[in-house]
Parts: sequence; C-alpha cells; structure tokens
Amino acid sequence: MASTKIADTSAQDTSLPKPSRLKIYIALGVVAVILVVGTAIAYPQLSKWAKSEKSVSASRLSFSTVRFGDLISDISVDGRVVPSASPTVYAQQQGVLTVNVELGQTITQGQALGTIVHPFLRSQLQREKTQLVLREAQLNRTTNAMKQRERTNKRNLDLAAVEETAARREADRAQQSYDKGAISDVEYRKAMDNLESAKLRLQHATDHEILDKESFGFEIESARLAHEQQELVVQEVQSQVDQLTLQSPLDGTVGNILVERQSWVAPGRAVLTVVDLSQLELEATVPQSYADDISPGTEAEIRIGTAVYEGVAASISQEVVNNNVSVRVQFTDAIPEGLRRNQRVTIRLLISSHDNVNIVAVGPFLQSGGYRTAYVVEDGLAVRREIEVGPQSINEVAIVSGVEPGEEVVISDISVFDGADTVYLRQ
Repeated sequence: MASTKIADTSAQDTSLPKPSRLKIYIALGVVAVILVVGTAIAYPQLSKWAKSEKSVSASRLSFSTVRFGDLISDISVDGRVVPSASPTVYAQQQGVLTVNVELGQTITQGQALGTIVHPFLRSQLQREKTQLVLREAQLNRTTNAMKQRERTNKRNLDLAAVEETAARREADRAQQSYDKGAISDVEYRKAMDNLESAKLRLQHATDHEILDKESFGFEIESARLAHEQQELVVQEVQSQVDQLTLQSPLDGTVGNILVERQSWVAPGRAVLTVVDLSQLELEATVPQSYADDISPGTEAEIRIGTAVYEGVAASISQEVVNNNVSVRVQFTDAIPEGLRRNQRVTIRLLISSHDNVNIVAVGPFLQSGGYRTAYVVEDGLAVRREIEVGPQSINEVAIVSGVEPGEEVVISDISVFDGADTVYLRQ
C-alpha cells in the first residue's frame, strides 16, 4: 500500500532577521529616561505624601484666604411686620355682651365696640343719684338752719349788750345818788345787782354764740362730707355703667374678635384687639447668646424684597422663650408703603465694628474644630493649627491668633481629617 504524505504549513513560514542589539539598547535607554524623569516629577508629591498622616481630595474641601481688615459683627434674622400698638379690649363688668363691629372694620378712638347688659348697675345708678339729691338738700337745710341760729345768737348778744350798757348807766346814777344821800342803801344795792345780772347775761350770750359757731361748723361739715361721699358713690357707679360700653382706645382697625357676638362675659375677659396700622414696626426672634450684645439703638438693615431700609432696635424682651429673645425694630425714616401685617422680612442687626483683624469666611470648620482648631494650606498640605476665634458676622469671622494674612484656610468640615496634624491634599 502506497504511503500518503500529510501537508504542513512549512511553505508559509518566513524567516525573520535577528533584532539589532543597538535598537535594544536604545529602547532600554528610553525606558530608563522615562523612569528617571517620572521619578523626579513625582518625588515632591511622594515626599509630601510621606510626610502626611492622611490623604484627602482637595475637591471635597472649601478654602478661604485670610484677609486683614475691618469686621462688622452682625446677625441676620427673620422678622415680621407688626403694629407698634395693638391693645386688647377687656370686659370690665359681667353681663350679656353684644359686639357692634366687624372684623377688619376701621374704627376711631372712643367709638363704641360693644355693649354689656348688666341687670343691676343702671338701676343702682339711679338710686345713688337720688341719694345724692337728698344729701344735697340736707346740706342746704343744715346751712340755712345754721344761718338762722347764727342770726338769733347775734340778736341775743346785741340785746344783752344793750341791757348791760343800760344797767351800767343806771348803776352810775345810783352811785352818784347814793353818795349824795338821795337814795337808800337798798335802792343802791338793787342797781348794782342789776348791773351784775346784765354783765352775766352778756357773758352768757357771748359764750353761747362762740359755742354755737363751733357747732355750726361741725354740722355743716358733717352734711358736706356726707354729700361728697355720695358724690363719690355716684361717680363710682357711673364709672361702672360707663364700662358697660366697650370703647376703642385708639384709631385703627378691628384685629381679632375673641368672643361670640352675643355671649355672657365675666370681668377680665378678652373681647377683641384693636390694631393701629398707621404705626408699624418689626418683630424678630434672636438667639439668647446675642441678647447681651443688642441694646436699644443698635443699628439694623431691613430687607424687603430687593429694597433695603435703615432701622434701629427699639426694645429687647427680658423673657427667654425656647432660647430666643424677642427684639422690636423700628424704621429710621418713613415707613415704606404697602407693608402688610405679618409680612415676612429679613433683618440684619449690626452689633459692633472691629478694626484691623484677620478675617476668613464662616464655614463648618468652626463647629467641627470646636472654635479652637483650623487647617492652613502649606505647600499642598493641610497643617493643623490652634486658633483663637474673635467676633463673628453673618459671612465672616475674625481669627485673633493662629493665622496670617494671605494664608489659605480650610473652611469646610474638618472632621474628615480625623485630627491629623498634617493632611495631604490630593488634586
């Protein structure tokens, strides 16, 4: 059996020439040069990386350059437009109240807002007025009676004086006649006795007039005091009757009606509020930590939409509610037109000004660093430094020590550094 030859690929093979040694040396040299150059370029970064305790991407961080200048310490808070005067009207008597005004109605000072029907006050007022008339009549009768007695006493005193004068003249004649022996001893003594009697009557009339005058004063004063006392009673009851009509304390509008239109009310019950929309101011809540830095007269900037107005703090509440205090702010100039009650505004309170301090932007680094630690960028590394924080504004904070002007500070959250002294910032 004849053998069969199997075909192979030997006819397709091509012999390649051996590579030149020169080319090999050149390729190795190029690789060596690349390695040397790469090492030289990467050495500084590798050196920084070797010096650092941690590595963080710089793209995750925010930075601020320290500047030297003046810082205005301020705080920005939300406020709302409120009337400067918004008194509440209270019921001062009990009874059935009927409200006479509507919510939002324009009212004037002294206008009747509602009426209370009391079952006894009006009739009591009439009784007390009647008593006042009686007291006045009693005072007049007493005064007239005293005048009558005064005239009677004066008449008696005058008659006693005339009788005393006549008795004195008779006694003088009797004395002369007795000395001449013209009358007897009995007649002489009788004339002397008549003179003594006349003197006694005159003295008694004089004393009676004096005592009666004092009595006149007591009786008239008693009647006058009783009359004045009754006048006070009438005034008091009249005041209570006047309180049955609730009156507006000022010009304005009806803010809120706090009771049903017809209901029984007790003294002290809040009935409605009156709002004076002609005088508006702003109310804001400020954190308690700033309360000691704000006082009446603190300057303010009020932003309403895109417009900014000047203002001033008028008062600060002494009561702390939820760690906040209430501050009232007034417009320095005329009140802008178109303001509405409870309209929201932004208020910037300018607490104080500090000159020539190192300043950086406010950021989370303050809280995460406990206001004592910051990281300053030095040749690609974030280096940990101890700092002292000074006054703070809305956007900036003063650094008293630890940084210098022109240095770059990490102002984002530095808790990612885990407290490392040196952190490599990857690009």
